[in-house]
Amino acid sequence: MEEIEKKVKNLGEKPLVELRKIWKKVFEEEAPQHSRKYLIPRLAYRIQEKAYGEMSRKGAKRLEYLADRLEKGKRISSDKLPAAGTELIVERGEEVHVVMVVDTGLIYRGEFYTSLSAVAGKIMGMSYNGPLLFGMRGKKVS
Repeated sequence: MEEIEKKVKNLGEKPLVELRKIWKKVFEEEAPQHSRKYLIPRLAYRIQEKAYGEMSRKGAKRLEYLADRLEKGKRISSDKLPAAGTELIVERGEEVHVVMVVDTGLIYRGEFYTSLSAVAGKIMGMSYNGPLLFGMRGKKVS
């Protein structure tokens, strides 16, 4: 399936005229009179959809939910994090790691993260379960 990834990646390099030709081939209709910025993501989605199959109803509903939350400026990575303003602290060896929960995610050492596991990976130097590292596994947080 590398071929599909390559096709999608190359869309960004195509001129508008070429994108309109691809649109006609992929959608079997004339391309709408929009910019490259409009056409590229829709073409990419359709090309992948034809190659890998349509998204499940459950997947589509989840994407709608996440998009709605994002539009409202709400966190989309996890609803299981504590309220914004909470500091999560973990000691590892001699080092103390402090993570600040904000409305849209997490801040650790001045960098923004969307998941606690991404922060845990940074701390541990490898993929690691964030809720487990911060002692939140199996606990209901409010």
